[in-house]
Amino acid sequence: MMESEYWPLPIPFQFNITEEQKCQQECGISPLGGTPDDLMKMSTDLKTYGKALMSQNASHLPKNVMAPKSADETEAMNTLEHKQKSPESIECDKLGKNVKDKIGKNTRNEIVKTPSKDLQENSDEASKTDVIVRPLTKSSDHSKDLTWKGWGSIKVGLEMQRPWAQLLLDNVKTIETRAYDLPKSLIGKRIDILESKGAGDCVSGLSNVLVGGEIDKSVRRIGWAIFDRVIVYRYKAKFRADEKKHCVQPDSNYSWNDNTSVIYGWVVSKCGTYGKRNKKKHITCLLRRMRSLFEMQQA
Repeated sequence: MMESEYWPLPIPFQFNITEEQKCQQECGISPLGGTPDDLMKMSTDLKTYGKALMSQNASHLPKNVMAPKSADETEAMNTLEHKQKSPESIECDKLGKNVKDKIGKNTRNEIVKTPSKDLQENSDEASKTDVIVRPLTKSSDHSKDLTWKGWGSIKVGLEMQRPWAQLLLDNVKTIETRAYDLPKSLIGKRIDILESKGAGDCVSGLSNVLVGGEIDKSVRRIGWAIFDRVIVYRYKAKFRADEKKHCVQPDSNYSWNDNTSVIYGWVVSKCGTYGKRNKKKHITCLLRRMRSLFEMQQA
């Protein structure tokens, strides 16, 4: 039984109370707008809805509410609505079910329609769209640790700013320096190089999630690299000695400074650039997993 302290406050109730007005005694103050008569009608309608629910009789609904249609009428309306839907809407409905089956009921997603990259070049078919799913993520999705099990099962892209990305692919920069280690599962694994304009030294120029056309506007997938080991620089002299390999000059913001305790050098064993054919393998989603390492999802 409900304790008395939780019982509703006694009448009188006062409505539309302003700061200048005060209750002369303990009373209930309604958070709903409208006059007392409006609220009384709402209360009466609510009781009527309850009666209709318990009796399952449409005639008990309030007079201003239309009774539900028969089963035959409902089916006919649904059929008409389906015929009036555009092909894109029908495809979205189908995709919604497929996405739920694929990624689980507890994952929230936003369906995005974006022009197909291949179709953008054909003005006659520019109105056609691809349906892309934008995952709605939480902060922990973008801060995986070095031991995360997913590293071995996803396709990974590394964001690199200009001009570092091209220097690496030209075999000028053979060590990529970072303030963090490379996950062990990614050593010896092919990683795509995503060239970005950047937002400044040591600052990522990308958001945590990019889909569709947002990707083409933000990065260029220009090649790939394989890192076969990681050098741990614990002393400035050793770091400076490899300057010709990592191309980081002493006056750079990426160089060793008074606050530096360690720098990681990812050693490139192989790398290559992508031709036009490979670039047509369109990326549908980039999802940050750790710092500058992104999961790449392709069509």
